[in-house]
Amino acid sequence: MYNFDRISTSYDRITAIETLGLDNYWRRYMIKNIKLDNNCKVLDAGAGTGKLTGILYNRFKNCNVYAIDRSEEMLDKINNKNIIKINGNVLDTKFNDNYFDLITSSFLIRPLNKSLNEYFSEMNRIAKKNGHLIIMEIYEPENAYFKIFFDVYFHRILKYTGDKITKSSAFTYFSESVKNFYDYRYISKLLLKNNFQIIKIKKFLAGTVIIHNSIKA
Repeated sequence: MYNFDRISTSYDRITAIETLGLDNYWRRYMIKNIKLDNNCKVLDAGAGTGKLTGILYNRFKNCNVYAIDRSEEMLDKINNKNIIKINGNVLDTKFNDNYFDLITSSFLIRPLNKSLNEYFSEMNRIAKKNGHLIIMEIYEPENAYFKIFFDVYFHRILKYTGDKITKSSAFTYFSESVKNFYDYRYISKLLLKNNFQIIKIKKFLAGTVIIHNSIKA
């Protein structure tokens, strides 16, 4: 997995460039129809710099909002003291069983790749029955015409200029990780295998960005 500590100061700029500035719209969309009671527990898994965590806190201010990430430098970018920050491994959290009413992740499962089954198993353990697991990720687009644009923009232009601007190999990593990732149907199968019932699948940009909304059965 890429060392995200190296790009903690530029990560938000990177994701904005990668997603044509639409990433926060998609994050808000993830939870727009979710209703939670007061004092519920919410987890942003692989929270990074907390872009999604902040949206969760603003929406569910009467809940306990947690952010977990393996990069301490990324977590340090979260300045909201009401958010509970945990530097830890999403594959082996220290939370109790059946703890969270809502778990989210944005652009996390692709870096996990071969550990996905382990991740979904852990999320099932810590989610309450009927608790939501909502994930958003980037995939190779399904539409053949959009795939041409995506290949030129994401895999060529961004890969070269992004690395140059950030003085890192981050964009090369992101490009290769998308090329080597599964399709969304496989993710659906893993969710079902780990006892999550899929409520809705929402696609953006011709299937380049996909949100799975599921609940623990």
